[in-house]
Amino acid sequence: MAFGATGVAGSALAAVPTEVLAEWVEEDLKRSPPVTPLQAVDSADRAATRTRLTVGALWPRAKERVEALVQRLARDPAPGVRIGAAAGLARMLELAPPLERIELVCRWTVSEDVYDRLAVARALALPTPVFVADLVIAQLARDADHEVRAATVGALRTHFHSDPQTFARLAEELAGDAELAVRLAARDAVPI
Repeated sequence: MAFGATGVAGSALAAVPTEVLAEWVEEDLKRSPPVTPLQAVDSADRAATRTRLTVGALWPRAKERVEALVQRLARDPAPGVRIGAAAGLARMLELAPPLERIELVCRWTVSEDVYDRLAVARALALPTPVFVADLVIAQLARDADHEVRAATVGALRTHFHSDPQTFARLAEELAGDAELAVRLAARDAVPI
């Protein structure tokens, strides 16, 4: 269920669960204090809705161009735009056949740009099945950037059922991370 701050289109088409969008916004609020939480949520919801609609409309005919667009959005200085990019990448993963999904996730995971890795960590917090999710999440959980590691907790929680033993170990590692933000994100990583 989406926030629905954008009306019918937002609630019907964004398909970013409330708790996931809230988690993404909470991360970015720490970096942009002049924005109120309500403004941040509204901006993120609109960006997610627009990007998901754009990807959905254009992906089948122009995959490379759509991926390049989403990558540009992922690297934008505005936090809401980056959140929209994560939602767009998640939509690309939903629409891509399994082998293409693997290629996309791997390409974004090994990117030298931290915002690409942050986008894929966020996109994996949504329940789209990805054959290599366990390997990718393990890689992102050890990322050099603490924001990527913190964002990976959502992916770990979403995909926990696919490999509980490995993900419980990763959650324990993240709960002991040197960065407070990662430790706080990881404190509830293991579903009960």
